Amino acid sequence: MPAAVQETNKAEHSDQMWKVLKIHLLRERARKKQEREQEVEEERLRKEREAREQQDVMTLGETREQISQLETKLQQLKEEKHQLFLQLKKVLNEDDNRRRQLVKENAEQMMAMQTMAVPPANMVPNGPSAASVQLYIQQQQQQQPRLVQPQQQSQVQPGFKTNATVKRPRSPSPPPPPPQQVPVSLYHAAAGYGYKPPPQAYQGSPQKLSNC
Repeated sequence: MPAAVQETNKAEHSDQMWKVLKIHLLRERARKKQEREQEVEEERLRKEREAREQQDVMTLGETREQISQLETKLQQLKEEKHQLFLQLKKVLNEDDNRRRQLVKENAEQMMAMQTMAVPPANMVPNGPSAASVQLYIQQQQQQQPRLVQPQQQSQVQPGFKTNATVKRPRSPSPPPPPPQQVPVSLYHAAAGYGYKPPPQAYQGSPQKLSNC
C-alpha cells in the first residue's frame, strides 16, 4: 500500500515537474523569440536611420553644390550685366558726340551761307571794289558803240555804195580810274541800288565826234 502511494506521488510529482519544465521552456522560447524580434526591429531601425542620415548628408552636399553653382552663375550674370551697361553707355556717349558734331557742322554751314549771302555791315569796304570798277568799265564799253553809230551813218556820202558795210574801229576804252578817284555811287551801282550814271557820261566829246 505504501509503495503504491509512493509511486502515485512520484508520478504526480513527475507530471508537475514536466508541466513546470514545459512552462519554463515555453517562456524561454517566447523570450528568445521576443528578443530576436526586438533585435531584428532594432537592426531595421538602425539601417533606416543610417540610410536617412546618409540621404540627408547627400542632400545637403547636393544642395551646397547647387547653391555654389547658382552663385557662380549669378556672378557671371552680374559681370555680363556690367559689360552690357558699359557698352550701352559707350554707344550712347558716341551717339551724343556724333549728334553734337552734326549740330555744330550744320550751324557752321548755316553761318557760312548767311555770311556769303549777306555780308555784315562792319565788313563792307570803304572804297569801291575791283568788281564794281570792272562792272562800270563794261557798262561804258557797251554804251559807247550805241552812241557812235548814228554819227557814222550821218557821215556816209549819198550815192556811195559799198558791198560790205564799213565798220568803224572801236575806240579804245578809257583806262579805269584809280580806286580812290572812283565815286562812291559806283559802289551803289555794283551793290544793286539801281544807280544810273549822269547823261554826260554817255556822250562823247565834240572833238572825237568831229574827228569821226
